[in-house]
Amino acid sequence: GQGVPYQATYRLRLNGPDSPALAIEDVGRWFADARGRPERAQGLIRVLDQNCAEAAGATAGSRYDGVTGQLERGQFLAAVQAALPAIGRGRKPAAFLIAAIDGLAALNETFGSEIGDRMIAEAAHRIRAELRAGDLIGRLSGNRLGLLIMDCNEKAITVVGERFAAAVRRSLVDTRSGPLGLSVSLGGLCIAKRDTDLEAIVTAAERALAAGRERRPGGFQAGSLAEADHSATGDQDLARSLGTALAAGTVGYLYQPCREAGGRRILSYRLVCDADPDPE
Repeated sequence: GQGVPYQATYRLRLNGPDSPALAIEDVGRWFADARGRPERAQGLIRVLDQNCAEAAGATAGSRYDGVTGQLERGQFLAAVQAALPAIGRGRKPAAFLIAAIDGLAALNETFGSEIGDRMIAEAAHRIRAELRAGDLIGRLSGNRLGLLIMDCNEKAITVVGERFAAAVRRSLVDTRSGPLGLSVSLGGLCIAKRDTDLEAIVTAAERALAAGRERRPGGFQAGSLAEADHSATGDQDLARSLGTALAAGTVGYLYQPCREAGGRRILSYRLVCDADPDPE
C-alpha cells in the first residue's frame, strides 16, 4: 500500500543526559507487514531550531489528544482505515474495540471536569500499557477510546477485552479529591478479510458496547457486523413505521398506572404508545 503518514517531534540528547537536547522532526510513512503490524518506515529526519520546534509542537497538538496523549479521532481512524487492506491480506484477523469510561458524567458533575480528564487519561494509560507492538489506541470522543488489536480472533477477543477492563479497575486513582475508582465498559468485534467498511465496523462496536453496558457494566461484550446490520434494519423499520403513523395522525398515547403489589397505591406511570401506520 501507500503507507500511513506520520509526523513526530521529540528531543534527542546525543552525548548523555547532561548534553544539550536537540529538537528533532521525524516525517514519513510507515508500512505494515502481512499481519498489519508496522514493519518499516520511510521518511526524513531533521534538526529544528527553536522557532521551528515551537511551531512543530503546536502542529503536533492537532494530531494527538491533549488529555490522553493518544491519537485524536481523525488520525486514529485514518490509521485503522490504512491497516484494513493489510488485515485482509493476512492470515489472522484483527479486532476493533471501543472502551467507554463508566460514570464520567457523574464524575464531572461531582468533582469537576479536571477530575474527569484525569480519569480519562488514566484509563488510556492503563490500556496502553496492555497493548503490544502494532496495536493502536486513540480517543474517539469524550469518554470513548478506540482500539485496534492485531492478531486477535473470535476466541481471543473476549479474553483481551476483559483483560483491558481488569487493568483499568485494578487500583484506585489518586486525585486531588482523594482516591477514586475507575472502570470502563468495552464492546468490539473481529475484523474479517472482507470487512473494509470502517463506518460499519465502528457502528458495530458501538452497538456491542451499548448491549454490554446494559447487560454488565464494566466488562466486555463481543459483537459482529451481522448483528449490527440486523439491529440497524429493525431500528430503521421502527422509525419508518412511527414516521408514517405520525404523518397519518394515528399515534395514540396512554399513561398506564403501576400499583404496588397487594395494594392500590400508584407508584408510577408508564407511557404506552400505540402506532398504526396503516389505519385502513
